[in-house]
Amino acid sequence: MDNIKTGEKFKAGGIWVIGQDQDSLGGGFQTADSYKGILTEVNIWNKVLGSNEIKRFANDCGLPMQGNYKAYSDFAISSATELIKPSCCHLTALPEA
Repeated sequence: MDNIKTGEKFKAGGIWVIGQDQDSLGGGFQTADSYKGILTEVNIWNKVLGSNEIKRFANDCGLPMQGNYKAYSDFAISSATELIKPSCCHLTALPEA
């Protein structure tokens, strides 16, 4: 993705794949290429978030965080996924700038 420029538009009809390297559009998945770890609250905005917005999301556990383009709840979860509900309140707050 190094060749994507600011303001560049993407063609419609793509597929969002998170946690897996795809060798072809929507396929060609290899177990060895899969992400092993924890992902939570994957959200996508149609703009760059400012540092104050990011800090607010990171520090305020009661603030609902939903991307204005794609929210975490919009993504389909595969049957091999274990869902857990972590609490951001256990994280260390980010320092103010």
